[in-house]
Amino acid sequence: NRLPERASFRRMCGLENTCRHSLDQRESSYAIRQERQNSFTAVSPFKVNSLMLWLKAFHIMAVVCWFAGIFYLPRIMVYHALSERPETRRQLALMARKLYRFTTPIAYAAIALGAAMLAQTPAYYLSAPWFQLKLLAAALLLAYHHYCGRLTRALGDGAPPRTHAWFRIFNEVPVLFLVAIVLLAVLRPQW
Repeated sequence: NRLPERASFRRMCGLENTCRHSLDQRESSYAIRQERQNSFTAVSPFKVNSLMLWLKAFHIMAVVCWFAGIFYLPRIMVYHALSERPETRRQLALMARKLYRFTTPIAYAAIALGAAMLAQTPAYYLSAPWFQLKLLAAALLLAYHHYCGRLTRALGDGAPPRTHAWFRIFNEVPVLFLVAIVLLAVLRPQW
């Protein structure tokens, strides 16, 4: 006595259509999953490689350090302008000079890492309006940084070049750059 073959057994039991239907459902759900997965990966205009991820990680760290310095440097200038004691002014001018010297290479590292990421996919980035605005904001932030350097040198000469109220307002400018750059980089608006 031989067991009936599988297909004929299904036919005898009336299961042939049921099995075929469940197979069609499985194939259909697999196709839907694949389509979803492909549509998810198709969002990115380029394949992210590990070099790009390393560049991005170090770029973010450099930008965070740069902003930390650029937030604190004008605050030192506020304290310098408020101080009436010459020894305190000398100490604050020294702190400002050291902070500027520490922050400047970090600023250039952030720019170099950003340029390295740009070199990975220049056609995509240079054609995106959000990136062009981000580049403009970064260029203006670099100009702000160098103006802080001029003010730092003026502090070393003795008297503060501006009033404490002016430095307080000047201290808030990097916040505007931070908000603009982060929103552009994260949201990537398509105009």
